Parts: sequence; structure tokens; C-alpha cells
Amino acid sequence: MTGDQETGADRDLPGAFGAMSDTTRVTFVIPSLGAGGAERSLEVSLPGLVERGIEPRVVVFHRRAQGSHAVVERSGVQVHVVEGSRLRRVVELRRVLLAEPTDLVHTSVVAADIAGRLAARAAGLASVGTLVNTTYELSRLDDPNVSRPALEVNRAVDATTARLSVGFRAITEAVKESAVRRMRLDPDRIEVIPRGRVLGRFAVTSDDRARVRERFGVDDDVLVVGNVARHEHQKGLDLLVEALAELVLRDRQVLLVQAGRDGNASDELRRRIARLGMDSHVELLGHVDDVAADVLPGLDVFAFPSRYEGLGGALIEAMAAGLPIVTSDLPVTREVTDGSAVLVPVGDVEALADGIERAPGATDRATTIDRAGRFALDDVLDREAAWLRRCADSARR
Repeated sequence: MTGDQETGADRDLPGAFGAMSDTTRVTFVIPSLGAGGAERSLEVSLPGLVERGIEPRVVVFHRRAQGSHAVVERSGVQVHVVEGSRLRRVVELRRVLLAEPTDLVHTSVVAADIAGRLAARAAGLASVGTLVNTTYELSRLDDPNVSRPALEVNRAVDATTARLSVGFRAITEAVKESAVRRMRLDPDRIEVIPRGRVLGRFAVTSDDRARVRERFGVDDDVLVVGNVARHEHQKGLDLLVEALAELVLRDRQVLLVQAGRDGNASDELRRRIARLGMDSHVELLGHVDDVAADVLPGLDVFAFPSRYEGLGGALIEAMAAGLPIVTSDLPVTREVTDGSAVLVPVGDVEALADGIERAPGATDRATTIDRAGRFALDDVLDREAAWLRRCADSARR
């Protein structure tokens, strides 16, 4: 799970790159097709983009066992793996781009953005990019894995190579605003198009709830709090564990069910769970292929304590399931939840604990589901496909 985990089933896609006519041929460049938000979003978008006249192929830098790689390959879309140093990736990516005709190069996530822009320019092709996070906000410096010099160097390289792209898609207004302010991108070159979800997959029935809670081994009197995220400082899982420990001190029967792959914060997260004596109150599930079926139905509250975000795909999924939500008060989360969630100050453990207790009675299921409707996949893909065609047409001219 780029971030955030998204569900997806195997889907059939027609043909390989070069097999269709009267289409816009797009090469999608992304670091991997692993278990992240950007990766799974690309996976679930590809079928609908094909239906809308976009002919895709994908280039990645790493093959991941978990996530979307095998699903996309089985669908019939070509997936090229370009490995090696940063310079080697640019050289090999240029070779891939020149091997078969393409109208447009689309990049996502910083490493792929930089390499993809350079390779596209070297191949004489136009590139566009999806901006997926508020990557260069100074709040990132609170992460022990991030240094200010490295952040500033990456920002300078990213911002400089961004001038090679003909346009951008930002997944939220907050991401667009951050890119304009921190990377000095022209706002007129950025179109806001969110990520989409097949919202009907997240509908929850009473039978679903009973089945999943039985698997969790809990009765109805246990407050089950859920989260879906990779183990990174950004996601605030340390804060969530501490908030659950506060609820235990208040004599609440609680269980935290957390789905997501290991990351830089995994070791510290497990140490914190042990130090707080929370082992019996926390279930770390690791990567889960289908959170819609195996996690969300059993929850009483969905907690999203991120320190910063680009969109929060898992947040949309929880909204589509009609779950009571408590989330950090960020520009992105305010934009996405649109009044349907309990917002708490970033990093405030006691407020997070209070919000978890308050959310079931403070949010309305119908309103939450209604707010999720803005992220219906078909509507999003109509906009995305039209944007890709416009960019390709502009590049041809």
C-alpha cells in the first residue's frame, strides 16, 4: 500500500501496445506497480482508460511481488522493467520509448517524474505528470528519514525538470497549491483531477460486518478502529497507537486493525506497541489485497492520522463504506471529506483519542457516502482520458 491501499480485482484489457487504432498511445512511467496508492490507482484506471481510447503501456524501475504488477501483466498491458542507476534508467527508458510509437509519456512519483521527463525529452516526446503529494512541505522534516539538504536538492531537480513537461494533473487542490508554491509551477498548466474508486465495491452489509468481526475475534462491545496505510512516518501510525493506549486507560475495549505493508517506520511502530503494552489491542495485518471485503466491513471507526497527504485513497474507500471517520485536520483531508469527518489537530494524541470516541455519533452515514460520490471512477476517468488526449493533441501541434 503511496501511499494509501486500494482494492482491485483482475481485469481484462484488450491487446498490447500498438495493437489498437484511432487511440492516444500513452506510456505510463512509475517507480513500481507495488502496493501503494499511486500504483493501485493506475491498475484500476487502466481498463477504463482503454475503453476511452487510451492505449497504455507501463514502465517501472522495480518488480514488486506484492501489489499490482502481476495483475497489470495478466491484463495484457505491456510492463517494461528498467533497472539500474538513475542515469541508466534514463538511457534505457529512452530506448523503450523509441522502440514503439507513443504519443505521450505520463509520469508519477518523483523518481519516475525526473527520469521520465529527461528520457522523453531525449526521445523527442512530450511528457505530462500526475502530482500525487505535498512532497516538499517543510513538515516533512519532522520525519527522521528526511534531511533538509536532501529535500531541497530533490525539490530543485524536480522543479527544474518539471519545466520539460507540457502539463500536470494534481489529485487535489491542496497538491496543486503546494506545487505552485514550493516548485513554482505555473498554475495554468495544472488541472485538478482526483483519483477514482469503484464506489459500489465498498458497500457494507450486516452479514459482511458479522463475517469480518468474527475473523477479528471480537464481540459487538469492542470498539474496532481501522487504518489502511504503509508504515511510514507520514501516516502517523505511532500517534494512532498512542491514542488507542489512551482509550485503554479510559477503560474502553478497543482493537486497532491496521492493514498496510512494512516501511521505514515498521520497527519503531512495533517497539512502541510493545512499550505501551498494546500487543493484545493491535493487529498489524500487513498487506491486504482486498480491504473492501476483508477489513472495512468490521470497523466501527476509520482513523486517518496522517501528518501530510496528497489525497488519501484509503480515506475515500472508508467514506464509500459509510464509516465514521476521524482524520488529521489537513487542507487535503478537509477537501476530501467535505464536512463528513471528525477533524483533529495534526499530532494531538489526546484529541485523536477523543475523536475516535466521538466519531460514531458525530458523523452521518448517508452524508459520508454522498461525499464519496465525487470520486466515482467512471467520472474521474472521463476527465483523465480527455486531459490525456488534449495534452497529446497539443504536443502534436
